[in-house]
Amino acid sequence: MDPNLIVLAFSAVVIAAYAFDVLCRKAKLPSVIVLLLSGIALRQFFERADISLSYMDDVLPVLGTIGLVLIVLEGALGLELRRDKKPLVIQTLLASTLGFVLSFACIALALHTLFPTSWTRAFLTACPFEEISSAVAIPSAGSLSAARREFVV
Repeated sequence: MDPNLIVLAFSAVVIAAYAFDVLCRKAKLPSVIVLLLSGIALRQFFERADISLSYMDDVLPVLGTIGLVLIVLEGALGLELRRDKKPLVIQTLLASTLGFVLSFACIALALHTLFPTSWTRAFLTACPFEEISSAVAIPSAGSLSAARREFVV
């Protein structure tokens, strides 16, 4: 592949990410939701235009996972751990664990009930939805007060 095309593609991605960030701040929407919807729209466009990017099926899941993890890590950078915050940490741990287990079980149950699949496959399929919910919640907490934002993150 031509190196100039690679540089242009990465530049376009950076500019598009900035545009999405500005758009999402003004519309008060989580950027992850807008990026997911635009990805679905682009895939539909490429399929209807009969454009094949076969290597993208291997690259996109990796890039998506790295992006979601970076969103969560960016949110964690603003945290400050001190002894006086121990009750908040325990409360947050309990709330997040309970929320994770309940939503994980509900998604797996829905998948197992609606589709003829094994429990193992239903639980494995439910896993990415939990990471996406973190990536939506953390940027959305930006408009909250400092104490509430810290609880969400």
